[in-house]
Amino acid sequence: MRAGVPVSHAPVDERLRLIAESVRDYAIFILDPSGHVATWTEAARGIKGYTADEIIGRHLSVFYTPEDLQANKPDRELAGAAAEGRFEDEGWRVRRDGSRFWADVVITALRDAGGRLVGFVKVTRDLTERRRIELALRESEESLSATLNSIGDGVLATDHEGRVVRINPVAEKLTGWTLAEARGRPSSEVFRIVHEVTRAPAEDPVGRVLREGKAVALANHTALVARDGTETPIADSAAPIRDAEGKVLGVVLVFRDVGAERAARAALAEANRFLDSIIEHMPAMVFIKDGRELRFERINRAGEELLGVGRAELLGKNDYDFFPPEQAASFQARDRETLARGAVVDIAEEPIRTAGGERWLHTRKVPMRGADGMPAHLLGISVDITEQRQTAAALRRAAQAAEAANRELESFSYSVAHDLRAPLRAMSGFAQVLLEDYENELDAEGVDSLLEVHTNAVRMGALIDALLSLSRVTRTELRREPVDLGAIARGVVARLAAAEPGRAVETVIGEGLRAHMDPALARTLMENLLGNAWKFTGTGKSGTARIEVGAVAGDGERAFFVRDDGAGFDMAYAGKLFAPFQRLHSTGEFPGTGIGLATVQRIVARHGGRVWAEGRPGQGAAFYFTVGEPT
Repeated sequence: MRAGVPVSHAPVDERLRLIAESVRDYAIFILDPSGHVATWTEAARGIKGYTADEIIGRHLSVFYTPEDLQANKPDRELAGAAAEGRFEDEGWRVRRDGSRFWADVVITALRDAGGRLVGFVKVTRDLTERRRIELALRESEESLSATLNSIGDGVLATDHEGRVVRINPVAEKLTGWTLAEARGRPSSEVFRIVHEVTRAPAEDPVGRVLREGKAVALANHTALVARDGTETPIADSAAPIRDAEGKVLGVVLVFRDVGAERAARAALAEANRFLDSIIEHMPAMVFIKDGRELRFERINRAGEELLGVGRAELLGKNDYDFFPPEQAASFQARDRETLARGAVVDIAEEPIRTAGGERWLHTRKVPMRGADGMPAHLLGISVDITEQRQTAAALRRAAQAAEAANRELESFSYSVAHDLRAPLRAMSGFAQVLLEDYENELDAEGVDSLLEVHTNAVRMGALIDALLSLSRVTRTELRREPVDLGAIARGVVARLAAAEPGRAVETVIGEGLRAHMDPALARTLMENLLGNAWKFTGTGKSGTARIEVGAVAGDGERAFFVRDDGAGFDMAYAGKLFAPFQRLHSTGEFPGTGIGLATVQRIVARHGGRVWAEGRPGQGAAFYFTVGEPT
């Protein structure tokens, strides 16, 4: 026999009717085997809105939503009740006016004594209000969970007996207990704390709140001992949870890991100590003033020593308390300028009267901004430049004296050179006349002596010409203009080649060798450099000699060069090549007067440039020079 309620006789049906009529919270009615309403009650009318005349004979599908009808839910529920004897469901149902309500539905199959299906009893309860409350509670629970889960601190809540009812994920991580494991346990078991130093158990904050009924906070140096024994320094507070009447329902405990915070504070303190040490030991005066009244808030040891005033006496005072009014006004005017501009002000030189006398400072004043972005303090860094200033003045005086002496020496040399030129020419001419007029009457020794006199007179004349050229370099007024060094070089090479027509020298002169120079001095410079190169190129070698003139770029400046493939030199002598009267033969000395390279250096220096040489014995030499930029 299938499951279901057997139907026997009429008195039983009448009792069922009376029971159904007396129940007001449930709609109890009977369906025929095909699902049509056979009976109806006032309770059913109150829940579903239909009168007996309106509903008896209609199919139960009128109570279902369009979505359920589309899913053929009424027939499936009847089939389920017929097969299993009973079917239960919760879901939306529809009243007569089209409104929906949340229903708990039980359909029970009715069978006769022979097991034949004769109908169904359907019991419907309106649970709309309960569902609303459940949904509200669920939303509240979800909102509370989301809130607790988003809090960066650990949260533990207990009931009125101090047993855990809730912990958030942060609390789970710090205690080592999951919510499922912790729920129902005494809070002191889950939240176990000790004193970091004494290791003694700390007082349970939950128990104290339940005793005293007020919020409490943990003492300093409290450590939370996790389930696995891990310890975390924490700070926390506990407060009672009360109902509307003020009754304590439990305790909420909020705690956080202060290890990182403690480490950050220690690191900040160490950084401040390090910064303080740097400032204190700086050889320059460092001071800080407030941005409103410009009173000293800080000064270092160097500032105390410079001013001759201790910081205890200085702090809280302003410039007018220590300096003459006009000087104090000047200092504060620069302070106000710095704060108003919001930018660094550099004061290259300023005098200051101190206990030790007048000193000169190089000061930088820096605005220090507050949280609102406005200048709140003034930082000053002052370097005592008194000694440097005195040294610079002494050097200027020495340079002026040297320049005067140099001009006097040059003037003297120029005069002497002119005075010597005439007798030397006379000596050379007289020796030449004697050789021509008395050549047949002189013996070999006499001829050699006269030739020696003539040769030395010519050499002395060349030396005088070189000295006069060197003197003109510094005596001539510098006139800068664009000059083509390549064109000058080609003219010099042409004259050198004409003087030695039988000598083959390959010359390579670059293009675009333009510079801003005095034209006459540029010509003298190229004559000296090319003259030296011409003398030494090809020395000791077979084949064609070679000279190259060009330019290279490097270190932000352009350098010109004259390069030869001659005898070269040892770099140990590079620093001596430009000194006057330095000569090096093929065995170690330049032939000639030794004035040419000194003249080159003097010309380059007058143009604000520099000159240097590179070479290797037997592999040639290169002379580089720059000429600066015109001012």
